[in-house]
Amino acid sequence: MVLEGRGIGRIPLDWTTRLSIIKDIAKGLVFLHDSLPQHKVPHANLKSSNVLIHQDSKGYHSKLTDYGFLPLLSAKQNAEKLAIRRSPEFVKGKKLTHKADVYCFGIIMLEIITGRIPGHILGEIEETTNDLSDWVRTVVNNDWSTDILDLEILAEKEGHDAMLKLTELALECTDMTPEKRPKMNVVLVRIEEIEQMRKEND
Repeated sequence: MVLEGRGIGRIPLDWTTRLSIIKDIAKGLVFLHDSLPQHKVPHANLKSSNVLIHQDSKGYHSKLTDYGFLPLLSAKQNAEKLAIRRSPEFVKGKKLTHKADVYCFGIIMLEIITGRIPGHILGEIEETTNDLSDWVRTVVNNDWSTDILDLEILAEKEGHDAMLKLTELALECTDMTPEKRPKMNVVLVRIEEIEQMRKEND
């Protein structure tokens, strides 16, 4: 099952499952960043269609695919086919680093939280930037609002505090300034803290 999969045959995912998927993706990115430090952007093509989900007796698990192609591409035109093209630094022609992966990860987190897909119609407003972070920032407007939550998890009120903290982390990951984005190992620790908070509140 691809994370992006929706429509007929879609399997609804509860909050616990979504948080577990997000943590698995973060673990995969930490591994890539630690194992391929010489690569400026180890994944470079992180998007929901490149996250595979499988289920076993212990639950859902995430696997990352389609990574490591950036060093093989010789021209910027080719790099424009990768997910990093959505990062502010790529758009501005600035140097790419691991923080471009962090940005893409933040967008995936927002997709999982909101249930929305970049580039689709958001209410009556068309998302033209392919960036959910601008929309979430506008809706939240410095105040927590459940309006951003996917309807499938909105009813899980006991998880709203954790959802808020994860949303705040996602917005940090999608900061316009790469230097202000946290490193993936820090992101993983914070996700685990949010997961622990959720378990204590159960």
